[in-house]
Amino acid sequence: MRIGGVFAIYTLSVAIFLVAWWGFTFVFPPIFLPSPLTTMRKAVEITRTGELPWNIVMSLFRVLSGWALGAVVGSFLGVVMGRLPWVRALALPVLEYFRFVPPVTLVTLFIIWFGFGEESKIVLIFYTAVFIVVVNTMAGAASVREGAIRAARSLGATGTQVLFRVVVPETVPYMVTGLQLALSNAFMTIVAAEMLAAKSGVGFMIWDAQIYTKTERMFVAFVTLSLMGFCLDRSVHALSRRMFVHYRVV
Repeated sequence: MRIGGVFAIYTLSVAIFLVAWWGFTFVFPPIFLPSPLTTMRKAVEITRTGELPWNIVMSLFRVLSGWALGAVVGSFLGVVMGRLPWVRALALPVLEYFRFVPPVTLVTLFIIWFGFGEESKIVLIFYTAVFIVVVNTMAGAASVREGAIRAARSLGATGTQVLFRVVVPETVPYMVTGLQLALSNAFMTIVAAEMLAAKSGVGFMIWDAQIYTKTERMFVAFVTLSLMGFCLDRSVHALSRRMFVHYRVV
């Protein structure tokens, strides 16, 4: 689909959502559901004071730092576990154990270990992202066609050449999928972390607004999170398609 068509569909989707939101404001009082216009005015107000941009920057810094670290480590471990059965057999039980421990339950523990600074939040996002990337990358590396590997070896390819010219290209689509899934989970985790142990960030905005029953500020934070996540996801998707255009990334 062409860019113009995609933009038109996105615009129509947003318009329908805003009309539905505006319609529900006639059913519920402002304390329960502020109107889109009220939310926009509050967003403009706290943008002018610098509060909203600062919180966005802090949340993005935490998310991107932990996510990028998880992407690098997870991709490496995923390829190794996918191609070496003995490593997979050794590491998979530990991986499966930690993968099902919700990151939100570890917020307090990570604060004890790493303090109230940025380290605890970044490590928490890393914990959230790395297992998702490992599992997806491992699935891709393990499913590389043995025929392609044998063909490369029969043509004289070394082990390193097989890795970077056969295994990695075949694994890239799985890796990109893992990165996108990890990014969405990172946003859920950072909100919880900022609500419990931060004085800045969009999650902290939600927590602060809940305490003082400032519903319009909560909705500003909700919309901001959605836009941040959407823009980052689309950016990762577009960048991946451009960088890995020959690797079947869709």
